[in-house]
Amino acid sequence: MKYTGESFKKAILDFYERTGRTITDEDMNAIEAKAYQLDQEFALKPFEQVLVRNNPIGLWIPALYGKCVDGKHLTSAGWQSDCVRHEGNEALLGTNTPK
Repeated sequence: MKYTGESFKKAILDFYERTGRTITDEDMNAIEAKAYQLDQEFALKPFEQVLVRNNPIGLWIPALYGKCVDGKHLTSAGWQSDCVRHEGNEALLGTNTPK
């Protein structure tokens, strides 16, 4: 499974909670650093090929990425609420499958 920064952080913090372990400042700094690194790896870049849709039951369509503002993605298909990389998600094209 590939993690984004936020999903990685949540998984690690959930693990600490389930096992009753205490998170030290050093642990938290390492978790934050790795989450930042993952976010940089997964950040969408302008003109990158993406799949988008504007509602949870809409069909995924291809577009080119522009930017993200307040959780909405500006793409060549207009402002969209859902946006994923085209690469690795080719099977979503034309479906309403959840991401």
